[in-house]
Amino acid sequence: MSLTGPAEFAVLWDCLGQWRVEEEVERLRKKCDEQELIVSQMEGKELGNLSMEQLNLLEERMQNGLNLVRAKQRENYEKRIDELQHTLRSVICVFDSREDFFWTGMRGVVNGLTFEMVTPFFKQPLGVAARELGISRSSLMIWSRVHHIPRWPYRMIMSMEKLITIVKLHGIDYKCQVKGLDFTVEELERRKRSFEKDPSVSIEASILHFRTIMLKRAASKRQKVVRQHNG
Repeated sequence: MSLTGPAEFAVLWDCLGQWRVEEEVERLRKKCDEQELIVSQMEGKELGNLSMEQLNLLEERMQNGLNLVRAKQRENYEKRIDELQHTLRSVICVFDSREDFFWTGMRGVVNGLTFEMVTPFFKQPLGVAARELGISRSSLMIWSRVHHIPRWPYRMIMSMEKLITIVKLHGIDYKCQVKGLDFTVEELERRKRSFEKDPSVSIEASILHFRTIMLKRAASKRQKVVRQHNG
């Protein structure tokens, strides 16, 4: 199996580790249950012809046999576990060597990008920005996480621009005024510019709520115009 990253290792761990071990445990548990069932069935038979001493001896022999079976099963189980652990240790060694090689190259890419270099590309989609910077999408996403940017800011910037346009065209909806969400165009533009400079600082929840109401209101007006035109 070719190992290229954490996903493949996780699959291999599931196959060789959890699934096989759980299967082995279940198999041994069923064997023990079968032995206990046999003992319980024998204990339920009529043994009135045997003396108490003979009954005690029979019980002791059955218990000893059951203990021997369990010990053998435990020995086989531990042997299988050792085999699995040896296999997994070999796999982990291979994975660690490839992971070190991968992250050494990735750290070089991430550390080579400064915040000032990436800032002009926040207004572009992730794929376009990565292509302009000469790196992969994954590298740019990792760079974003390192700089505490949970999501690439392009969509939020476009959404803020759309919100500003709606406010300019339609004004502030009365529902926003009732809830005290009365943001001016200047305030929204100032917050958008601030977010473009530093996307690690999230947009305030009040502005996001204001945006949701205004976008719904604009969509409702568009639908109304369409219905009137079609009618």
